[in-house]
Amino acid sequence: MTDYASSSDILRREIEAQSEEEAAGILDQARQDAERILKQAAGDAASDREKVLAGARMQADTERKRVLSGVQLEIKKQRLRSREEMIERIFAEVRNKLQEFRTRPGYADFLHTCILEGGMAVDQDDLKLICGTMERKILKPAFLRTVRDALAKLGRSCRLELDDATEEEGGVLVVSADGRMRFDNRFSARIRRKEQALRLAIIKALEDQQES
Repeated sequence: MTDYASSSDILRREIEAQSEEEAAGILDQARQDAERILKQAAGDAASDREKVLAGARMQADTERKRVLSGVQLEIKKQRLRSREEMIERIFAEVRNKLQEFRTRPGYADFLHTCILEGGMAVDQDDLKLICGTMERKILKPAFLRTVRDALAKLGRSCRLELDDATEEEGGVLVVSADGRMRFDNRFSARIRRKEQALRLAIIKALEDQQES
């Protein structure tokens, strides 16, 4: 009985020892699994954090480029506005100088050239001249005869007379007697015909001034 009890006790202790060992093993495995899961979670969190930071940096860079592009565009627009304002001021000064030119001695020669150009352009026998009151003081019969003589030397025989209409602007408007043909040699028309070339010359001068 005693031997049997002793053997049972030994067996029980062995079973308990095995159970404790198995339990310890299970606990250790569980602990390892938990640590692995925690490390993986931490790694995933770090990866997610880097992804979020990378996305934020990319968004910030995109926004910076957008803002910079907007600033550069606004600077370009401002430069264009400033350039156009400068060009307009120069054209205004040109118009003012032309008005002053109407009172200068050389203005008569200019009108002579204007009428010659119109007479060659409007191929009609009877031509009328529309001009301002200041020009009428110059375009007297004797003056018109000199213009007709100059046209005749160029192979154009025509009659010239002042029209009753008045255009209060420098230069002269040459029209056929029936009004169907005309050559506008007033200041505004001459500027329009040369506007593109004048603008290009002004822009080049402004650019050269900025570079110097």
